[in-house]
Amino acid sequence: MRCETSDIEFPLTLGRDFVGKIVHKGLDIKNSDYQVGDKVWGVIPVHNQGCHCEYIAIDKCFVSKKPENLSDIDAAAVLYAGLTAWSGLFITGQLGGVLGALCANGGGAGKKVLVLGASGGVGTLAIQMLQAEGVEVVVTCGSDAVSLLNNLGVAKVIDYTSEDSDVILVHESPYDIILDCAGKGTDYANSLPWTFRTYITFNSPLLKNFDSHGLISGGLMNARDLINSNLSALNRNGSVKWGYFLPSPVGIEYLKKLAEKQKLLPIIHSTFSYEALPEAYQRVQDGHLRGKVVIDYTKTK
Repeated sequence: MRCETSDIEFPLTLGRDFVGKIVHKGLDIKNSDYQVGDKVWGVIPVHNQGCHCEYIAIDKCFVSKKPENLSDIDAAAVLYAGLTAWSGLFITGQLGGVLGALCANGGGAGKKVLVLGASGGVGTLAIQMLQAEGVEVVVTCGSDAVSLLNNLGVAKVIDYTSEDSDVILVHESPYDIILDCAGKGTDYANSLPWTFRTYITFNSPLLKNFDSHGLISGGLMNARDLINSNLSALNRNGSVKWGYFLPSPVGIEYLKKLAEKQKLLPIIHSTFSYEALPEAYQRVQDGHLRGKVVIDYTKTK
């Protein structure tokens, strides 16, 4: 399966998570579940067009009523990054076992997790999930984000630009999970001087291999890449895995419960109007974000 220009559905609508009001519902949606006018938050699966538009049609399993204690802007910043972190920790990383993916039950007690690139949208939400699970959290970030992460209650914040950062990270190891939110990838895992049981990165070559080499050859290359990464990691009794955004009703419910318990609040880097979408995407592309960029449809440019 090669990704040719002709395979892309135009116009291409971007955007994955949203907050909005129900304007119409299908015949199988009960009034006890949702009514027209209800405020909901939701997420769009990656195989569908996005949500940066006036109206969207979405399956009920990808929405739920918005947590009342979150503003629309805060709620709109949770689900895409939150479900990415949730699936990485609980599905790929198996943190807290099966029950850990269902509810914040302290299933991470006694575990230590290192979050790389912790000041971004995924990292800041991952930290709060880990804290809710009773995990000992260690994070890395740039010097300008140290105070932000301290304010989230993280005691062990390591400035990766400091000369002794590697020494500190070695001293804090071993880690049950290293969650790569900085896009370091699998090669970085095999160069680490500290030990770990599981290294999870969201920067996988899976889609790139499929797009470049087709379904069969790309699948073989993915298997080869993952095996090679793990052969190196096994020398330190660790494993390397790929994490993904997963639009799961279980994950949405988990995040909703944390938000309602006031254990989860997104960090907002900036908001843009709908007319300023190009500027918003450019800001994301520029990187080094401290939290999430949000599109506010009520905001004028």
